[in-house]
Amino acid sequence: MFGDLAPSVSVLLASVVGGLLALIVSLWVSWAIIRGAVLSALRKHSDEQRAHERASRGGQPISQ
Repeated sequence: MFGDLAPSVSVLLASVVGGLLALIVSLWVSWAIIRGAVLSALRKHSDEQRAHERASRGGQPISQ
């Protein structure tokens, strides 16, 4: 009775699982790209702040 439906159900299940995996991978890649851009911007901002602070102290390096 359900023998004719088995291949259709298998294809449907495989396509749903494949779609979910593709969604997860694309979200993960997007997260990695956005995270890299944010960290790069924060690093650049930090370097600019240090340079500004150094310049306001008359060229003295920042002591840590």
